[in-house]
Amino acid sequence: TPGGVWSSQSGRYENLNVSVPAKADDAVSFELRPGVNAVRSIVSLQQMCLFTSNAEHTVKGGGVTDFITPASIVQKRYSRRGSTALDALVVGDLALFVQRRGALIRAFGYSFEKDGFTTNDLTLLAPHLFAGHTIVDWCYQEYPHAVVWIVRDDGVLLSLTFVAEQNVIAFARHYIGGSFGSTDWGIVESATCIPGSTEDEVYLVVKRTINGQTKRYIEMLLPRW
Repeated sequence: TPGGVWSSQSGRYENLNVSVPAKADDAVSFELRPGVNAVRSIVSLQQMCLFTSNAEHTVKGGGVTDFITPASIVQKRYSRRGSTALDALVVGDLALFVQRRGALIRAFGYSFEKDGFTTNDLTLLAPHLFAGHTIVDWCYQEYPHAVVWIVRDDGVLLSLTFVAEQNVIAFARHYIGGSFGSTDWGIVESATCIPGSTEDEVYLVVKRTINGQTKRYIEMLLPRW
């Protein structure tokens, strides 16, 4: 079912075999209940975190240790926000995910005050950047300045500088190579980030109109310094 999770044997990433009787290092499969439509993303924080189309769950072992085994597994639902198909991003001790409908970014993480996982709406501080739009792609540039680069459905590139321990949440809008809506304006379609020699490098797929023809380029943001 689309609400299921399948994991391999411990240390054998392509082996999904199980034993009879079950062994502690066997492959593990389980379904989330109730009413889960699809698992969208899986990340590791203090526990395994599952982001689905209509809720956020955690999964851990239920025995003496926290290891997940066929005989030791505990799953818990914490909220009913739901997420899009975009992969969640791990930023420090938090996971960022795009909420269902595609226009809100939420931070999911453990709260000592509530002794459980909570979600906070980060886009609450900049609703004008997302009203009437959806997020189609994003990536996280950890170094040098902890920036999440966000691609909006109209090709505008947004940035979210996010440093949770300093309570820094700052959004900005970036026009690539021109003015918004002009013929020389670059329409960003995709973004990714890979480690570079001096900092994490951000690459973009940018659609441009050159001499009346539509072209697509792989472009890299210049180093910060």
